[in-house]
Amino acid sequence: MLNIAICDDDALHGRHTAAQISALDGFAAAKLSLFTSADNLIYAITEDNYAVDIAVLDIQMESMDGIELAKRINELAPECQIIFLSGHIEYASKVYDAEHVFFVLKSQSETYLKGALEKAVRRREGAKANYIVITNGANAQRIPWDRVQYLERVLRRTKVVTADGEYWTSAAPKELVAGLDETCYCRCHNSYYVNTASLAAMLPGEFILKSGAHIPISRSLSRQAKETFLFAGPRFGG
Repeated sequence: MLNIAICDDDALHGRHTAAQISALDGFAAAKLSLFTSADNLIYAITEDNYAVDIAVLDIQMESMDGIELAKRINELAPECQIIFLSGHIEYASKVYDAEHVFFVLKSQSETYLKGALEKAVRRREGAKANYIVITNGANAQRIPWDRVQYLERVLRRTKVVTADGEYWTSAAPKELVAGLDETCYCRCHNSYYVNTASLAAMLPGEFILKSGAHIPISRSLSRQAKETFLFAGPRFGG
């Protein structure tokens, strides 16, 4: 399901935008979440693991404007596609301070909002293979693969080790990497998958990652691991 966040400190305008989106072909099934402040949306992403796909942001808001909010979303959820929806044309040149898909004037939303959302969906789908999805109960979080160092299966859970910390999920490593290009990872052990971009050296029976971590290589997968290191490792290393 597509998660669309609408952030507008004018609740009436926010509800109007939600009604517009719900009425568009292809977006009736989207899950819409309304936020009346930037802080509330940031809290949802950071504390509630809100996996937002598209954020439709007003610009002129109190506390934090939509451009600053977009910059924060770019950092916290880089896969999220940003659409600015504003009543002020003078912001059109300022929005390039943040990554975004489209700038739409509220007075022209009936004409341009559908196209902006469709473009956002295309960009999201194009980037989808670069992420893995961590689910825990009803919560889901997408993590850029280039942040992941390795996956380790521990009993019936998987530890996802990134440069920023560890995440846990019940999904098997094979499920997590299913959407990735096969050159992005290497299964080197029944319990381990490594990000090929993290490889620094290969010793008998183990990989050394750039982080300094030692990852075991099983005898049955040693040939595959060696081929990965020789052909994928140098290309991604540096």
